[in-house]
Amino acid sequence: MSGTARTRGTVRAHPVRAELLRGLAPWAGVLVGCALGLAMALRASWWQGSWSETQSALRYAGVLFGAPLAGAAGCWQGAREHRRRTVELLASTPRGPLARLLAAALPGALWSAAVYLLVAAAALLACLPYAGPGRPEFTATLTDAVFLVAVTVIGHVCGSLVPRRLTPPGYAVVLLLVFSFTATASSGVRHLTPMDAENVMSGSVAVWWQPLASAVWFTGLAGAVVLAHAARRRYTALVPLAAAAVAAVLIVQTGDRMWRDDPLSRREVCDTKAVPEVCVAASESPLLPRVTAALSPLTDKLADVEGAPRLTGLRRETRPGEAPLPELRPGLSVVRGELIDATGYLTATASNLVAPPAVCGPPAPDGVSEVPGAVELWLLPSSARAEWLARQRGWAAGDTGELARLERRAEAAERLAGLPDERRRAWLTGFFAALKDCAPGKTPPL
Repeated sequence: MSGTARTRGTVRAHPVRAELLRGLAPWAGVLVGCALGLAMALRASWWQGSWSETQSALRYAGVLFGAPLAGAAGCWQGAREHRRRTVELLASTPRGPLARLLAAALPGALWSAAVYLLVAAAALLACLPYAGPGRPEFTATLTDAVFLVAVTVIGHVCGSLVPRRLTPPGYAVVLLLVFSFTATASSGVRHLTPMDAENVMSGSVAVWWQPLASAVWFTGLAGAVVLAHAARRRYTALVPLAAAAVAAVLIVQTGDRMWRDDPLSRREVCDTKAVPEVCVAASESPLLPRVTAALSPLTDKLADVEGAPRLTGLRRETRPGEAPLPELRPGLSVVRGELIDATGYLTATASNLVAPPAVCGPPAPDGVSEVPGAVELWLLPSSARAEWLARQRGWAAGDTGELARLERRAEAAERLAGLPDERRRAWLTGFFAALKDCAPGKTPPL
């Protein structure tokens, strides 16, 4: 009995388990989690409702807040033995320097990665009730977690090599500078960190091997730093360094070709009951009823007009017979699946509807622009028309020429509204036919 008790008393917890449950690592995880959670919560209206925007916001938060904090915590942990003056004492223990480094560095790195994944799961769940078709790219989220692990481990080595109190904040600042440089680089270098401002937004998805290549780049670089610092045979650092170099060359050389258009953003979903037809991208299909309802005052006026352009929300160059819908951007025009300014959306659509197609080149000269402007005003409800005119008159105060053009446009819109229905339909049919032929000036005067 006493022998069993004595045997149990000699069993000790693994150092990694002790570091995971006590010390700096849990507190570093809590700090990173609070920063990430606050950053996501403050901008919830900008990402909630779009899978790609949610993951973009997670990536920015992880790079701008999570990585510097996790890296600084790793630096502070790396200098712990120097602060305690136990470096020589630990060197005399049977455990090698590589094992000691990993036992001290991995808990903080794992805490940061786990907290990031927890915040990501919460954000994706918050996005679920408002998101449309498609799904999140889970491999991208896992790659971001690997990135946090690599940043923390490299920070631990930096803290061990330079055990100064200014090393943690200095390392965090250096990380931010590196991220800023790579994000603004014009070449494929910007893809070497998750801070990719061009392709993380909606409308693009990565090829299948991009997360894998990024993970090899991050882990290879961190592994090379660790082995070069703590391995007994330091030349073994060449193996992960070579893997990181191959992945980096592949990423840089491929560049933007690692991204392709989201198939859902190229496919239309249309409301065929509306005349003219109203279409949005399949990725935005839950918003189609809101868009159709917001545009109903406009489509009702054009229901019997032949040749009225169909309204499309696809992000491409419009073709003859089409007019682009304003872009549906989370946080700007859409918040949690609702249009936040239906009148503004209607006004912008009316302006697009009377503009010449992109294939026609520059807009018509000022002498011709009164006719499309009059149609634009007539398409608006009376309240929106009065609001638009009041705003334009305020902006043009003191400019007699612009004020005169506004008055002529308003008078032309009134004449169009006063025409008999049959004559107005015939005139609008001729207007849209001339617009399609890139010759709005050939429309008969009102």
